Amino acid sequence: MTTKPVDPATVGRLFREEFGMTYPQWRTRLRVFEAMVLLAGGASVTETSHRCGWATTSSFVDTFRRTMGTTPGAYRSSSHGTGRSTLEPRGSEGRRPLDP
Repeated sequence: MTTKPVDPATVGRLFREEFGMTYPQWRTRLRVFEAMVLLAGGASVTETSHRCGWATTSSFVDTFRRTMGTTPGAYRSSSHGTGRSTLEPRGSEGRRPLDP
C-alpha cells in the first residue's frame, strides 16, 4: 500500500471543521484544561505554568485569563479543595469536549 502526501492546509481545514477551532487553539485549550486540574488540586500558579509547558508564568497567566476570563490565581482560590472546575472556557457554547 502506498501513501500519498497530505496537504497541511487540508488537514488544518478538516481539523477546524471537526473541532470548530484550529489545531493551535485546541492545543492551547487542552493545556489550559490541564492547568485547571492542577490548580484545583492546589498546585501553585508558577508550578502549574511550568508543568503545562509555558515558558514564563506571565505568558501562562495571560493565556489563562484570555481563555477563561479570570486569572489562574482567582480560579485556584475559587476551586481550591473542590477538585472540580467552576468555570467554562470562553466560546465553548455548543462545542464538543476536547478529546486528545
